[in-house]
Amino acid sequence: MPFDKLMRDTITIVKRNDGARFEGIKAAVQSEEISIMQSKPFIEPNDLILRSMSNGGEETFVVIDPGFHEGLGPIPAGYRVRVRKLGVPEAQSAVQSITYNVTGSNARINNHSIDNSTNLVQDNSGEVARLLANLRNAMNTAPLPPADRDEALEIIDGVESQFTGEKPKRSVVRAMLNALPDVATVATTIGALVSLAG
Repeated sequence: MPFDKLMRDTITIVKRNDGARFEGIKAAVQSEEISIMQSKPFIEPNDLILRSMSNGGEETFVVIDPGFHEGLGPIPAGYRVRVRKLGVPEAQSAVQSITYNVTGSNARINNHSIDNSTNLVQDNSGEVARLLANLRNAMNTAPLPPADRDEALEIIDGVESQFTGEKPKRSVVRAMLNALPDVATVATTIGALVSLAG
């Protein structure tokens, strides 16, 4: 009898380290052991195995021992995975505890779902650069002693470093800008920079 006829269940393997999913794998599921007649994907302890049932339900198991065995004659290489069945709350927690790290504007993950959302990203870097250039120009043309001008330009550099970080702190930006010399033409620029922070 061919071994693939014994594999009557369909499972999905979810890797715990990176969340990779391997779907549509044929297996024979029992309460404490799952037989898989293929050598890939690589199964490790703590990986999750999801069993889709014909009634629409799903069972979740955690791998205790992968139990890989090499092929012998007509018996293909595969796994006799020792597992522990998870209860519903524990299974939901295990499946949801997989961590995805994404960065950048509009970064997102759609894991077997359709995303009909609209993302709006506000990138103020051009506006900040323009306002900082206005401030530098105002300090360079203002009738200030050279030492005060140099100090003002250092403060503006500090403000710029706040905006190039992860998220500028409004209180820090406000305090730094308030330390600038009183130059009549920069009040609006200072207010705009404070509003863009945090």
